[in-house]
Order: sequence, then structure tokens, then C-alpha cells
Amino acid sequence: MDVQEILEKTVTGLGYELVDVERSPRGRVLRVFIDKPEKERG
Repeated sequence: MDVQEILEKTVTGLGYELVDVERSPRGRVLRVFIDKPEKERG
């Protein structure tokens, strides 16, 4: 299991959506972009 798969499972389990994952060239920085889906109204 790679980092992106682990993040996807974790983030969706918390009720968020994984938008993007970026790694720095040397692998020292991992940037994770998440979003909270809006609730449907009505």
C-alpha cells in the first residue's frame, strides 16, 4: 500500500475528500490537499 492509498482511506474515513498529494523532489515535504464535500440541502 502506498502513501496515496493510505491517505485516501484515512481522509475519506474522516468524511473528507482527497484532492491532491504532492511530494518534494527529495521527499522531505508531503503536501496533502483535502476538501469537505458540502451537504445537500433540502
